[in-house]
Formats: sequence, C-alpha cells, structure tokens
Amino acid sequence: MSLMSPENDDYANKPKYRKYAAEVDKALKAFEYTTEWADLIAALGKLSKVISTNAKFGDIPKPVTIAKRLSQCLHPALPSGVHLKALETYRQIFEILGRKDLPKLLYLFSIGLFPLMEHCGIKVKAELLDIFEKYLVPLEQNLRPALVGFLAGALLGLEEGTEFFDRTFTLLEQVQEKVGDDHFFACLWQTVTGSPNVRLPALIYVTAKFDKRKSMDDQLYVMGGHVDDMVTALCAAADDEGSTLVQRYLLDFLTTAFPLDTDHMVKADLVRLLRRCLFVVLRRDMSLNRRLYSWLLYRSESATTPSDSIDLEFFRKYSLPLVKQAISDFLSVSCTAYQITDFSADSSAAVGNYPEVKVFRLLLYMLDRPELGPLILNETLELVLEYAAGEETTDEVDSNTRRISRQNSGQRRRSLRDPLSSSEKESAERKKRAEEIGKAFNLLLNSLDPGFLWGYLGDRFQQLASETDNGTPIKIGQFAKTIEFCLKTVTLDAHGDVRVIHLPRLLLAILRSSCGKVDKFAQTDLAELLAVCQSLLEQIQQSAVAVEGAVGVALGGSAQDEGATSVSREQLSGSDDQKLIEACLNQYQTLVAQICLWYCADRAESKTIVLCRMGELFKEFADFPLYCFSLDDGVPNSSSPLTGKAPPPPDWLAGLKRVTLDKSEVMSADCSSDFTARSMTLDVLVYICALSASVVEQHAAIKGRKMLSADTESAYGSDNGSIGATSVLLKPMIAERDLLRLEREGVFQKSAAMLWLKLGEEYSACHQTAARLLCLLHSKRPNEASSECEDLIVADLTNQNRDVSCVAANKFRTLWALSRSINDGGELQAGLPMKPFNRAVMVLLGVLTDQPKANPKIELKTVAYAWFLDCIKHADLQKILQVLSTLLLHQSTARVSVQYVTVSSQVDRSTLPSLPFGVRAVSMTTTGGRQSLHHVTQGERHGPAQSPTWNNELRRKLLLAGSSEQQTEAAVVGGAQAKANRTCTGPNFDDDSESMDAVSITSVDQAVFDTVQDLLDMVCGVPDMIVSSEPDSNKTSANNSPDLKRAIPAPKGHRRQDSMLESIFTLASTSELRFFDSSEISNTRPISPENQTVVSEDSLLFHQLHAHFLLYTESGSDVDLARAEKVFHILSSLLTSQRGQMIGRMVINSMVSTGTASLPRGGQRSVCRLTDLMFRHIRSILGQDFWSEDPNPEGAQAKIRHYTFLELLITVSLHYLRSYHLNSPITPVTEQDLATNWKAKIACLDFLTDLIMEMKAVVNSNQTKAFVSYVNGLLTRCKLQKCLLHSLMATVHNMQRNDDPESSQLSVDIAIFNDGPKGEQFGDLATGYQRSLLELTAAVIQLEFDLKIGIQQFSDQNASGIVMDKLSINYQISPQHKLSSRDMQMTLVELRMFLLTVLNSLKRKRFRHEVWLQFIVNILPCLERSLPTFCLHVVEQLCNNLKAAIDAAYAPKGSLKTKKGEFPTNYAVLMLESLTSLMHYCLVDSSQYKESQSQSPLVNNNTHTRGPTEIFTNLVKVFTFTDHHHSQPATSKLADRSSMNYWNQAKSEILTTFPHSLATFCDLWTAIKSNEEPRIPVGTSQQLRRLTLDLLSPIAVNHQQSFLSSLALVWLTRSPQDKAVDDDQPSFDYAQAQLDIADLLLSIKVLPFESLVSAVSATLKDPGKATKPTNDKSAFPTEVSLLELFHACLRMTPTGLLKTSWLSLSSLLADALSLGLQARAIFLLFTIFADYVRLAGSQLEENKMVSRSMQEMCQKLTEAVNSIVGWQLEQTTWLKRTLQVKQDSSSGFKSTDTSPVMEHSPSLISLMPSEPTSLRGSSTSLTITEKRTQKSGSLSKDLGIINGKRDPASSTQALFLLAASLAEIIDTICKSEDKDKLVPTLQAVWANALPYLKTKTNRNARNFLASSRLLASLSAFTYTRSVWKKATLELLLDA
Repeated sequence: MSLMSPENDDYANKPKYRKYAAEVDKALKAFEYTTEWADLIAALGKLSKVISTNAKFGDIPKPVTIAKRLSQCLHPALPSGVHLKALETYRQIFEILGRKDLPKLLYLFSIGLFPLMEHCGIKVKAELLDIFEKYLVPLEQNLRPALVGFLAGALLGLEEGTEFFDRTFTLLEQVQEKVGDDHFFACLWQTVTGSPNVRLPALIYVTAKFDKRKSMDDQLYVMGGHVDDMVTALCAAADDEGSTLVQRYLLDFLTTAFPLDTDHMVKADLVRLLRRCLFVVLRRDMSLNRRLYSWLLYRSESATTPSDSIDLEFFRKYSLPLVKQAISDFLSVSCTAYQITDFSADSSAAVGNYPEVKVFRLLLYMLDRPELGPLILNETLELVLEYAAGEETTDEVDSNTRRISRQNSGQRRRSLRDPLSSSEKESAERKKRAEEIGKAFNLLLNSLDPGFLWGYLGDRFQQLASETDNGTPIKIGQFAKTIEFCLKTVTLDAHGDVRVIHLPRLLLAILRSSCGKVDKFAQTDLAELLAVCQSLLEQIQQSAVAVEGAVGVALGGSAQDEGATSVSREQLSGSDDQKLIEACLNQYQTLVAQICLWYCADRAESKTIVLCRMGELFKEFADFPLYCFSLDDGVPNSSSPLTGKAPPPPDWLAGLKRVTLDKSEVMSADCSSDFTARSMTLDVLVYICALSASVVEQHAAIKGRKMLSADTESAYGSDNGSIGATSVLLKPMIAERDLLRLEREGVFQKSAAMLWLKLGEEYSACHQTAARLLCLLHSKRPNEASSECEDLIVADLTNQNRDVSCVAANKFRTLWALSRSINDGGELQAGLPMKPFNRAVMVLLGVLTDQPKANPKIELKTVAYAWFLDCIKHADLQKILQVLSTLLLHQSTARVSVQYVTVSSQVDRSTLPSLPFGVRAVSMTTTGGRQSLHHVTQGERHGPAQSPTWNNELRRKLLLAGSSEQQTEAAVVGGAQAKANRTCTGPNFDDDSESMDAVSITSVDQAVFDTVQDLLDMVCGVPDMIVSSEPDSNKTSANNSPDLKRAIPAPKGHRRQDSMLESIFTLASTSELRFFDSSEISNTRPISPENQTVVSEDSLLFHQLHAHFLLYTESGSDVDLARAEKVFHILSSLLTSQRGQMIGRMVINSMVSTGTASLPRGGQRSVCRLTDLMFRHIRSILGQDFWSEDPNPEGAQAKIRHYTFLELLITVSLHYLRSYHLNSPITPVTEQDLATNWKAKIACLDFLTDLIMEMKAVVNSNQTKAFVSYVNGLLTRCKLQKCLLHSLMATVHNMQRNDDPESSQLSVDIAIFNDGPKGEQFGDLATGYQRSLLELTAAVIQLEFDLKIGIQQFSDQNASGIVMDKLSINYQISPQHKLSSRDMQMTLVELRMFLLTVLNSLKRKRFRHEVWLQFIVNILPCLERSLPTFCLHVVEQLCNNLKAAIDAAYAPKGSLKTKKGEFPTNYAVLMLESLTSLMHYCLVDSSQYKESQSQSPLVNNNTHTRGPTEIFTNLVKVFTFTDHHHSQPATSKLADRSSMNYWNQAKSEILTTFPHSLATFCDLWTAIKSNEEPRIPVGTSQQLRRLTLDLLSPIAVNHQQSFLSSLALVWLTRSPQDKAVDDDQPSFDYAQAQLDIADLLLSIKVLPFESLVSAVSATLKDPGKATKPTNDKSAFPTEVSLLELFHACLRMTPTGLLKTSWLSLSSLLADALSLGLQARAIFLLFTIFADYVRLAGSQLEENKMVSRSMQEMCQKLTEAVNSIVGWQLEQTTWLKRTLQVKQDSSSGFKSTDTSPVMEHSPSLISLMPSEPTSLRGSSTSLTITEKRTQKSGSLSKDLGIINGKRDPASSTQALFLLAASLAEIIDTICKSEDKDKLVPTLQAVWANALPYLKTKTNRNARNFLASSRLLASLSAFTYTRSVWKKATLELLLDA
C-alpha cells in the first residue's frame, strides 16, 4: 500500500509498479532474518538499491513498514555504520519525495530521525544536521506540525564548546525565522515542559535571544502564545534536579524578564515560580543563592543594573508576602502529595523530601542572610509549625482509618511477595518522617537563642488571648497542637534553662492569659489548652531532680557543713524556678476555682471534658516538689494572728467540694447525669489529700525530732563546735487544719456511700469509675489496716438482713471484678499502692468455707461461691492467697529461734525472796540485742501462773532491769558479736548460709559426731529405770544423776551440722538397715570423764531435741492465733472443696505458678509488702528485731528473695508448727491462749496434709520430671522433712522424767508449759495434734515416694496437659534444675532416726498407739527399701506389746501389778489387727489372699472392731486419700509389689523371724484356751480368738512349709519341763502348751487335715525353707518336732476326717521313710500309723485297696523300726548268719532329755553350738537351754546318734514300741486270709529280738525285758505261733 497522490494512481495498476512494490516487500523481509549489525547494513543496501532503481515512480510503497525498519536501524545500541547507512536511505527517500510529498510522510519518518541527536556520534550528528538543513528547514510553514519534535532533536545539538553549537544555533534561528517567533517560542516552552534533556539548551537559547536592554513589552513573543505554558515550563525547569546550570539560566532569565514587581505575570504565577525557586537554596550553590537573592531584592527598573545596596522596603512589600504564600502553598501541596504516597513502594530515597524538613532547612539556610532570614522566620515559623503539628495528628487519624478499612475489606488479599504489611510500612514511614522533622527542627533551633521558640509561642498566645476581647475567632486549639508538637520534637535538654526558665514562663503566660476568660473560650479549646499545660508541667517536672541535687540534703533532715547548707538555701530561695512554679500554681488554683464556678452554673455534660483535663493537670501540680526550709515556711492558709480564727478553706478546695458534694443529690439517682464530673473532682481531692497528709506527717516527724534533740541538749548540754542540721521538706498543698476539716465534715465517708450506692445493678454505667474511686478511698491511708470504705462494705456483708447482705456481696463481686483492670502495676496512683480488701475477702471466704448443719444464709454462700469462681476464671487466686498470706505473716506473730537467744540474767529466791521455792525467772536477749524475752519456770505447774502476789513484784523488777540494760548495753551489742553469741552448740536449724552438699560423712569432726551421737541416745535411750513404774525410781535417778550444769560434749564448731544429722541418721543401703539391732535403743552412751567439757549456761538454754523451737515475742492476746487458725481452715476448705476437685487443683496451680515476684510493689518499696513481711519474719527468727532496718540496705536487698505462694505457705505453716509461748509476766499467756495455739497447730497440720495430698495428685496427673524436680527442691528449701522429724521426736521423747525441775533446760520447761495443765481439754488437743501430725507425716512420705517414682519413670513431656501450663513461664523450673534419682534426697522413711522414733513411740504412751499404728499401716506401700527393716522391728515390738498386754490381762489373781489405765481398751485387739496388716502386707500376695478369703468360711461379722481382712483390703485405699482416678497408679504399684525385690526381701526377713512372733501367738492362744476372761479390758476371748485365726490363716495358706516349720520350732520350746527321764521306752505324751499349739493348728479352717498332711510331707522334704532363706537344711532340725505336732493333731482329729485322709497320710509316711530320718522320727511315724489304725483302721478294712496299702505301709514301717532294733546286733562270724548282741557297745550311760525353751536375750545367740547362723534383725531369739546340768550330751542324743555312733537306747525303744503296737496293728489291718502275708515281717522282727532274749547279762536287762514283752504280745494271737513257737521252746529248754 502506498500513500501516493490521486493523480499518480494510474501507476498502481502497472505491472512495473507492482513489481517495484514486490521488490520493496522482498527487501523489507530481509530485515526479518538479520542476526547481527552487518546484516542490517546489507538489508539497508538492498532496500536503498530497490528505491534508487525505481526512483522514476516518485513514490515510496509501504512507507509505514519502511519507517519502522529505518527507526529500528537508528537504535542507540547499533554502531555508527548502521546509523550512516540508515541516514543515507533517509536522504534517498527525501530526495524521491521532494518538498511536496515530504510533509505528508514526515510524521512517519521523524519518529526515528528526531531522537537520534541525543545518542549519535560526531559523524552521524553532522550527517543529521545536513539532512535537517537540506530537507527540513526548506519546508518552512509545513514544518510547524512537527516543530515540537524537531526542536526536541535540534536543541540537543546546542552544546556549548562543541563544533556544532554555532551551526545548531544558526539552524534554530533559521527555523524561528521560517515558522514565526510566537509559534517558535510556544513550541519551545512545550518542549521544555515535556523533555528534561532540552531544558538547559532551551534556556541558553532563550537567554541569548532575550535582549536585556529592551523592555518586556518589546519582547512579548518570548512568552509564546500562552503564558501558562511558559510558566509551566519555567516551573518544570525550577524543579529540575539535574545540573545547576538549568536553574542558574532560569534565575538569570527570571531576574531580567520577570522581577517580583512585574506587571506581565500575575501574583499566582509568581508564587508558583517562587514556591520552586526558593528551595534552590538547599543545593548550597553560591551562584544560585546570589541570583535568587537578586530576584528577591531588586525591583524591575534595577534588575538590569543591580546595586550593592539592599532594598528591605521592597522585600517587605513585594517579596516577603510572596515568600510566605509560596511556603504556605508548598506545605499544603506537598503534604497532600505525601498523604497519597504509596507506602508499598520504596521511599527510602525521598528521606530529605519531606515538606516540613525542606522548609526547616530552608529557614536555617536563610539565616545566612541576617537581613532576610529573621524576617522570613518570624513570618513563616508559625505556619510551618501548624502544618507539622496538624499533619502529625492527621497521620495518626488516617493511619487508624486505613487500618480499620483494611481489616474490614480483607487484609488477607495482600501480595505474598510483600514481607511486611502495609500498616507496618506506614508506621515505619511515619516514624522516619517524625525523626527527620525533629532533626531538621532542632538543627534550626540550635542556631537560635534557647528561649526564642518558647518566647515566640508565649507572645503568640498572648496575642490570641487578647483577640478574644474583640470577639474575633481565635485558633486556641491549633495553638495547643503546635505546643504539643514542639514539646515532642524539640530536644529540651539541649540547654539547661529550657526546662527551668523558659517552659515555666510559657506556662505562666498561658495560665495568666487564661484567667478570667474561661467562659470566652470554646470548651474544646479550653480542654486542649489544659492538656498542653499538663504537658508543659510534665516537662518542667523533670527538672525537679536537678533541684533536689541543689538541695544537697535528704528529706527528713541531715547534718552538713555550714557553707554547703547556706549555699543550698540561697540557691533555692533566690532561684527563679521555684518562684515561677509557685506563681504558676497560684494562677492555676485561681483558674480551678473559676472552672468549678463555671461548671456548677449549669452542670452541662459537655463541660465534663474540661473538668477531666483540669483534674489531670491538678495532679501534676500536686506531684511537683516544692521545698521549704522551715516548718512554718510555705504552709498555706496560716491562721490570722489577730483573730486567732482559722480562715476559710481556699477557693479552689471549696470549688472541688462543691462540684463533688453539691446539694443533697449525692445519695439519690439524680446525680447520675454528672457522676463523671463528681468522680473526677473526688479523684483529684483524694489524691491531693493523700499527698498532703503524707507531707504533714513528715513535718510532724521533724518537729518531734527537733523537740527530742532540744530536750537532749538541755539535759546533757550542747557541744559548741557541733554543726546544726538543716531540714528540707516539701510544702503541702492542703494545710493540716483543712485536712482535719474534711474529716470532720465527713466528705470521704459521704463519697464512699455515694460510690457504694453506684455499684448497684441500676447504675451499671457508673460501675467502673465507682470501683476505682472506692479502691482509691480505701487505699488513701496505706499504713492503716482498714478504712471507712471497708467498714461500710463489711457492715453490709455482715448485715443480718439477707437481702442487704446478698446485695452487698453482689456489689463486692462487681467491685472485685472491676478492680482487676484499674492498675496492673498495683498502684492506683503514683506512690499510692492499692490496698486489698482483706476484711471483706475474709468475710466471703468465711461464708464460703463455713459448713454448718443448717446454713441460714445459703443465698449469701451462693453469691460467695460465684465470686470465688470468678476469681478462678480470671486468675485472681493469687490475690486471695496474698490476703491469706498477709494475715499469716502479721507482725504480731513475730518469733525468734531458741538458737538465737542468750540468757542475760536470772531472778530466783536469792534476788527476789518472795518467789516460791523452785520458781525462777530467766531473762533472754536476742542475738540482735534489741529484744528481751522472759520465762518463769516453776517446780510443779499445770498451766500458766494465776498472777500471784509475787508476780507483780517480778514484773516490776524485770521491767526495771530491762530499761537499765537498754541504757547501758544497747550500743554494745553488734552484729558480729551477736552472731558469735548464738546459743546453738548443735545443729543450726534455720541458717542456710552454707550448702548442705559441702560436707560429707567422711569429713565429720569428732566433736560433731559426738554431739549427734548424744542426740541419738537422748531420743532413743530407754533405760530400765525409765520404764520402771515404781515411784522410787524417780528419786533414785534424781539422786544419782549428775548436776544440771554437768558438761556435755560440745562440738568445736557448728558448720552445717544439720547435714551431718541427715547423713548419720541415714543408712545408704538395705543391707545396713538389716544389721540394725534394736538393742541399741536401750543403751545410752555414757559420757566419760575425759570427754566432759565445761560449757556456759547458754548451752543449757535448750535441749538438742528442741533446736526447732520458735518463741513468740508478744503476749497471747496480741499474737491472736485464732486468726491464723481461721486462715488455715479456709485454705484447707479451699483445697478440699466438696463442689469439685478442680477447685483444689486450681488453688495448687495458682500456688505453684504465682508468688511474690508477680505481686506489685507497694509504694516506695523495692519489693512487695508480702516479701518484706517474709524477710522481716526470717530476720526475727535469726535474732534480729522485726522492725529494725538492716545497716547495709544493699546487702539486705540482695538477701531478699521471692517465693512462690506454695513455698511461702509451707514455710509459714512450719513456722506456726514450731512456735511456742513463753510464760512471761510481761507478756502474759492464758490457758485459752495455749489452747488456741494447739488448735492453730492442728489446723496448720490439717492444711499441710490437704496441701501435700493435692500436690501428690498433681504430680501423678502431670507426670513430668520438671514438676517433680520443682516439688523436690521446694520441700528441701522449706525443710519440711527436718521439721516433721523434730516434731515427731519432740512428741515421743519426754525429757522431764529424769531431769531435776529446778535445773532442767529451759526449752524443756517451755515445752511443758505449752502442754498446758493436765485435763481433758489439753489431753484431747494433744491427741488431736498427734493424729494430725502423723497424718501429715504419712502424706509427706507418700509424696516423697511418688517423687522418687516420678524421677525414675516420668518423662519430660506433660502427660495430662492440665493446670500446669504456667510452669513453663515461671522462674522455678528450668532444664538446669532437672533432677535424677541420684540427686534425690533421702526420704523420711530411709532415715534411721525415723525408725528409732517409731519404735520409741510404740514403747511409750500406749493410749496413743492406735494413731501410730494407723500411721504405720498407711505408709507401708511407701517404705520401699526400708520395708524389710521397718516391718521386722515394728512386728517385733508389737509382739512384745501384745505379750505384755496378755501377761497383764491373764495374770493370776494377786500378782497384777499393772497401773490403772496403763493398757487402753481393746489394746490386744489393736495389736493383733496391726500385726495382721503388717504381716499380711509382707507375706501375703493380694490376689492369693483374696482367693483364700473368698474360699474361707470365716466371715468378719463383728461390727465393734475392725477385722484384719478389712484392714488389708483397704490398704489400696490407704495409699492415697484422693478419688478412684488418683488411686489407680498406687493400685498398680501395690499389685505389682510381688515382683519387687524389696517386698521379697521383707517377706524373707519376716519368715526368718516368724517363729518368734508365732511364739507370742501361741502364748495368746494358750491364754484364750484357759477359758478365763481377761482381768483388764484388752479384748474379749472371742475377739482375740477370731483375730488370731484371721492373722494366721492366710499365712498358713500361702506359706505352709514356713508356717509349719516355725510352729514346730515353737513346739520344741514348749516341751514338758518335768517329764520322767526314761530312755528305754519312747514317750508320746505332750505338755498342755504343746496340745494348745496343736489345737491352734487344727483351728485354722483354711488348712484342712488333708492339706495339713500334705504340708507336713512337703515340709519334711525341705525342713529349712522357712527358717533359713538360703535353704541350708542344717539350720535347725525340726523333723521330730513337726512329727510330734502332727501326731498330736492326729490324736485330736475326729475319726470322720481321718477316714478320708489315708491317701495323703500314706504319701507322708512313704516320703518320710525315704528321707533317712532319725530314730525318734521313725518311732513317731510308726506311732502315727498305729494311732491312725486304732482310730480309723477298723472302718477301712472293707476297702481292699486301702487295706492292701495299709498292710504294705505296716510292713515298711516295721522294717524301719526293726532296722533300729538291729543296731546293737552283729554276726558271730562272717560265714554264719547267726546274730548276737554286741559286747563293745558303749551304752552304759543314759541320755538326758533336753528341750529348747523360749527366752529373751539382748544379743543374737546361735541355736546350735556348731552353727554361727543367727536370726539377724531381732533382739529376741529362740535359745536352747538345758533343764538340768549335765557333763556330756547334747540335742544329738535325742536324735539317736552319740559321738558318731548309734545310741543303744534307740534299739531298746524300738523293741518296746514293737512290743506295744505291732501285733495289734497287724490284727486290725489284716483279715484272716491276709494275715499270713505279714508273717515274714514278724519273723524278721523276731529274728532281731531273739538275740536279746538269748543274752542274759546285766547290761542287756532292758533289752531282754523289751523282747519278752514283744514275745508276749505276739503270743496273744494264734496266727503268730509259727513265728515264735520253736524258738521259744528252745529258750525254755536252755533255761
């Protein structure tokens, strides 16, 4: 397609033209295949050739495509060769087109041609200019459409200093001439506007063409056709940030062409230009500045010829208004552009382009011209400050609006590539902008006077305030924003006078100008003005630190040198800073009075904002320190010296009262409309009153100190050289009389009533404010325990009207809920801590925990419970715990350790004759030297003294002595000396100065070891004279005991002897525990004379068992332990709430996760009040005064540590547990006080028990090692284990038995005094205390067991994930504190002292044995490795107790020596039940025992006593006191105990010593069998019989062999003592005691006779299984005793049972015969068979199988006995079978019957002389003793063996035995046809008996007699004749 004219259209149809077009198209397609620049040259060559060849057509086909390809070839990246080739083609095309057609296609070919000038080379540029000159300039007017583009290309050649400058300049002139001046300059300005590159050459050309000598009227063509286009171009040039030459030529042109007073440009255009040109100053170019100042200063007529003089008149008239307007427009336009900036883009490069920054920098640089800078600054500073302040506020509002808009529109749609959100970028941008503005502004101010800005603002406000008189609107609000901006931005500390002088002057100017014009200001403006005044005062107040430094003296007075004091006074009195502040305060008080009047006029709600601002500013003034140097200086409103009447209150105070309590509306609902205003003024009033009251108290203290100092000087004289002290105090804002007037008028009481009313449901909108103000009124006096506000609340809560109390409870619930958010820091206002409502909380907790049978206030309890649930939900339990802990730490309960007091003096009959005998008063002094304690000891006393007549004299004497000692010795006692005088010569109980891990048992000092050994002996020593019940024993012991001041071994040091105590009392392994001998208990280590050391009386102050004693320092009424008792009851009730276990769990969680570290600090304290109280209590325990301050405050702060509530409550509870009263005449204690102390201790123990059990449940549910480590460390820090052990020892040991009352240790007398008088009340309290203490001990043992299991089994992850989430953020549990099983401390049950204490308790005070035994049963599952030793010794002691009770109960008449009441009712029953629990736990597996009980016919139907079945069944429940879910872990442990090594070891130990226990049970059975009722009520015979069988039955079932072996051993000890000695005939008659044993065995129904037979058989096979765990059968021979026992049982068994037991009996006999038993055992087997045949044999004849079996057994037994008969026979010769009696047998002596009996031995004695084996672990053993003295023989004689030879007597006994029973047995078991079968057996017997008949010697006489009896028995039956007939006839014939 071509663009030919119509007249040439005929060419298009010609073939040649089409060919031409085809060739062009082909040449253009060559461009598509170019790959490098050479290809482009070739393609251009082809195109050029085609065009030149067809030039005859005068047309260019496809011009668009050709223009496009040529433009591509002119790309700047291509080389010059391509450019030249392309220009050559352009030239050919222009030549072909000619001047006629070129304008038509110029728009196409100029696209690539005009921009080439900027990038082409020199050759190309010359060629390009040639084309411009040859083809474009001749176009003349036809060039106008493309003139803008042409100029953009041609102007680029106008470069100064190049060869093309003149040529280009000439070219432009030619073009200007051809196209016309107006059109040329119009296009030129368009080019300048759109093309930044041509601005410099364009301005060069314009400046060159403008003639300075002509006026603008003659050269108007320069402005072009449109002035706006020119101004726009000039503004673009001014904004150009490139070369400064652009702006330089611009300013030259403006200075000459358009001065500021020109008429050819309107003011708006001048402002537009000036708005841009002013900021060229920021480029810091001198030439630019000079040209700018020339433009600003010179008029139009002088612009061409500037002079050196400065025309300021012209500047003020023309330039300055334009400059101000230009800056204003710049700020408005630039700030608007800034607000719409896209913050998502990177704007870091535009840091210096912030409008305010640029203006501040402009003003700073303008100051370089002193004649111009200040003028511009004064005119524009306010403007820029308003914009900066306004834009800052707008940014904040806009950012909030944009953030809300983004949230509503879906912010999640933002790009994921943006790492930061838009809001974050905006925030960062605003922050950056504020920083840059601040830097620029402060840089500007640094170049000015320090007070310039503040003086400028003050003058400006005075101008604004004066304008109000004229009624013109003023900009007060904008001015306030300006000041706020300045305060935030300006560096106020750059100069010291800013805060001290200039800001106070500005504040004074504002307040002074505002007074009297309150009603003329707008309400919002007035509120903003007050707010800015508050900001000013806050900044001024920071200079108060410097003022205090100028004072140089501390508040309250200090002594300095005279010069320093006078200088300080002159500085303060003569300085202007305080005077300025006082002037400001006076002006503001006047303003406050005016505002109050203004508000009270109509009380409009819109005025409330003004009152709020007024109150905040007033608080700032109240906090500002204003000093006075005298007590009368600066006190406001002094009374008139003439009238003496107090003046009325100040106007501002009256105004505040009027706003708060105006009219009678305060108690009605009518005041709701302005409640906000009333509450605000009340807040201010209370705040100012609280501060003023504090300052008035300081004034009063200084007055008192000065009066005391004056009195001292008058009494003792004054040192003339002494220097007086100058006291610098604060000035109170309200005088003391005005404070008293407020109290008299009841302002605060009325206000509290109003606020309490506003907490009602109908005033919900007022709740938040009312709650805060109620808390403020309550905390107004922080040093008082309560307030009139709390009195009002408590009165309503305790009102008898249910409606009133319930409404009050709901109000308090609302108050409590709203007080959470009042102040998280714990302070209602600065320096005023929030005081808790302790009394109200205690009332609600008392209602909540009170559980009467019929609660009349159930509604109140419901509300209290709802309040408590709110506390749980909102984590307010720590506040409740804080209240309760504060009550427990009341200062009146301060106590001192007995180890930190020393005896200072004593008063006895020698110093006070009126004292009774045995009474003495001991005065003690704490180691701190600031406290004196007194105790009156009495010889015999049953309670506190009844104030006898001598008590007053003693009291007076002690008081006088105390005052004199304070005057003379107060200054002597020092800290180090007091530390050295500590009375602790043993283990220090409370000091933790050294680590317990620092000392090992191997490094124990010998003195330390001796001390601890003495302590062991004192606790566990039970000498015989103590046990003796005779009254003379005390006298004997008293007479024989050494003097009280006898020396005891004193250690050389007391370094961590508490750890020594634990180490020595702990045995590391079970093997060591097993070797412990309880005989040590009765051995008191004697003190050798060489070890005795003389010690001071202080060492006798306390018994070593009483090292844990804490002594109350106040009287019983002051201590008020009833309060503590109530607190403990509340805590216990919360832990054991019946409404659900989660309450207790949440309480524990709060105790663990919160503590004193999370509590707010109180007032000026660095720690909270609870921490301070705890620290003071600990210091008091260590001998320091409770209220004394540490001389080293920094060291004291380092000692203070934080506690969790759990640790704090445990520690404080243990303090109460250890505390005792003194019998002091100065601080008297009544019996009621003592009873209250015991009740408090019981409540404390109950709380600790509940706490420990709940902690145990938490440990089991949480199951993490971290929590286990925390709990273990907590128990260690609290010393719970040590405290419990000492408390248990103190309850068990009685130190008064052997001590002289007049010389006993003081702690013993204190303990006896606290026990109270003997009576039912104190007895019950002591029993309850003992029970609670044991319950706590059991709980602690169970917890220690769970902790030990947890360390071994728990993981680091939380198993349950409940309640313990806060542990991860608590300080207490960290990976560094993780615990392993090796790090666990010894548990309580592993301490040797614990075992000794338990054993000692079971020896004394039998009326308390029940609680101790229940305690023992409870802890059985937790004993672990201590189980063997513990159970072994406890069982032994219980057996001893049972034996003593039985002996006393069944003693013969007339021999009863038991004291009345020595054995409690059912004491033997208690012992049996306890033994049942202990022995069954160790010996009986739970599953087996339950099966045996289910099969047993015995059922416990006795409802009066607990059976052992019930006790053992409940062992699982005993392990934990929680619900079923908590019991599962314990149940699994108990069920798996059979696999535990410790339980197996305990079972082995108990079975080893079981014979000793069984002997006691047999003695009990014998006593029961006597059918006599016990003489003391230890239990009925039926109860004892049933319990004995219940005890033995499971053991007999589960351990049959051990049971029978032990019973056989007891049988052996019960052999008859006086039986006839006859070795020839065997005796089978048993003593009555032995028969009772057989009856006991048969009474065990769970072991039937048939089972008994099987058990005997098994026991005979392995007789040593029970008596020796190592299965050593040589331990003790019990086969004979066992068979004797069985024989006795056989005789006592009914025939019906015998008939069915032949099979088991035959098995027994057969097995026994195969064991190779002794002769006596063979005889017993034969006798058992014979008795069985006599009793049941006749009934078994019909059964052939049984009969045949009996015959075979008879044959075997006869052969066994017959073999014994043949012991004394021998063959005559080896060839003959003839037998004869041995002639050399040593049978000439008779063996003596020796039977072992039971006796008690203090040592372990072997049962056999040849065996060293002993029954370890018991002090009671079975010992073999002979009843008669014999020279030779032993128990082996009874076994049929003497010195390794067979006893001849055994053969004789065998003959007698056969003679007595053999024939009868055979006749019974054999029928007539079967008797012949036993004839061979008879023949064998006869063959052995015949030699004895043939031997007729004196030695064979007994054998001959036995053989004769055998012959006689045989001859009685006819079937035996064939056996004896022939031999008998021969004997007769021989005779």
